Amino acid sequence: MVCDFDRKINIASYKVLRTLLTLFKKSMTMNELVSTLDNSDCAPYNNFVASKYIHTCKSCGVDIQKIGGVYYVVNMPIGKKFTSKDSELLYELKAFADREASAKSNKIMTVIMDKVHMPFYKIGTGIKSSKNARVIKLFEKACFSKSGITVVFKDGANHKYEPECIHVKGNKIYFYVKSSDGDFEINPDEVIDIKLDKKNAPKPKFDDSVIFEIYGDLAKRYQPREYEDMTTHRTKKCLVVTNKYEDRTELMHRLLRYGSLCKVVQPQSFVEDMKTMLRETLSNYDN
Repeated sequence: MVCDFDRKINIASYKVLRTLLTLFKKSMTMNELVSTLDNSDCAPYNNFVASKYIHTCKSCGVDIQKIGGVYYVVNMPIGKKFTSKDSELLYELKAFADREASAKSNKIMTVIMDKVHMPFYKIGTGIKSSKNARVIKLFEKACFSKSGITVVFKDGANHKYEPECIHVKGNKIYFYVKSSDGDFEINPDEVIDIKLDKKNAPKPKFDDSVIFEIYGDLAKRYQPREYEDMTTHRTKKCLVVTNKYEDRTELMHRLLRYGSLCKVVQPQSFVEDMKTMLRETLSNYDN
């Protein structure tokens, strides 16, 4: 006979596998993932639970990476991987679609690339190198935004370019760029940084993040969620946390537990929601 404890473990294991299967079928943002899983047979789901199951998959060796707010299954600990020739062909097809195909055909090719989990800086064995993953990601961003770039090389040289595309050649990733001096091919391993031209950089989209400050001993022991970024305030010496995806109701309840050691900074709508909650709570003690 299965006890309640074993039953809970089995349900949790099933939900972890369901999360992995969903991401393997299609790369998604956290909100898209939660929405998809919440409509499945393993509901209910929320951002915290989905994030926990993603961490479980990663701890088991599944390489899941968050790229531009989208979660990708980069590599599996077992199974067939793409060869360098497979990767090179996919890059060539995508480049041809960008250059020659109609908007409809190009969209289809983009969907195909997404389904096989091949963002521009991935090759058959996953991220080529943890050292150059950052600069490749920056170059990809510049390509999409059509922003001019300044490339900082390991030898100290700085050069301005217009990014063209990323190309795989001989199981190696290269940047294609152009300048007034001609067209060039850059090896990412020789680059330490890429700076986007702010004049041509795209305007930031509306950010629905919640920013709050944490003080005292709580700031020293606070452990950020996967969907949170942290910085230290220069003057207040407190911890500033940016929360991007957590359900607002759940976030409010969590922050209320922190009491006077926490203050919501923005957005103003969420600040007002917190004030309303506190006022209604205090009103229970008026009589």
